[in-house]
Amino acid sequence: MYVCGSPGTGKTMGVARAIHRIRERVRTNSPICLDVVHENAMTWHGEKDVSKALCKGLGLCDGIHGGWSMGRVRNRVLSLNSSTTSSNKKKRRMALVVIDEIDALVRTQTTGGPLHRLFEWASMPNSSLVLIGIANGVNLISKFFPRLRALRCEPELLVFEPYVTSRLLNLIYHT
Repeated sequence: MYVCGSPGTGKTMGVARAIHRIRERVRTNSPICLDVVHENAMTWHGEKDVSKALCKGLGLCDGIHGGWSMGRVRNRVLSLNSSTTSSNKKKRRMALVVIDEIDALVRTQTTGGPLHRLFEWASMPNSSLVLIGIANGVNLISKFFPRLRALRCEPELLVFEPYVTSRLLNLIYHT
């Protein structure tokens, strides 16, 4: 999923609230074990930073000593399904990865780099990865990632429209 819209429209807050609700539902008798990673891409400068953040956030660092390659991360993310929880109950392990300011990575890449791969992994059959990218640019996907459409991995688009005066007044007077 790609969440976009003007600054200050509540994109990050809306996604955080939705994740909170999802976590609450998953905790109560769910056959899913959900790992959530919420990162901000403003400090990332390339593939190595993406790999490192995902490994650490998902607890996949065991056995990776300095080799933060996207290939290693891919293998570990795609093998999440075969994991069990600490209580030894067989649960499907899922990774919900939220990358805020995802457009910062596009500015450092001439190609889609790791973002192409992440969207591709999330769209694979039986994938354990759910990816949510958040940015201001509404046209980021169509402009920088036309290959995703060709590969049928284009993310769902959720646009946060700018506030209009009547909506702002309603928020002020009813909250």
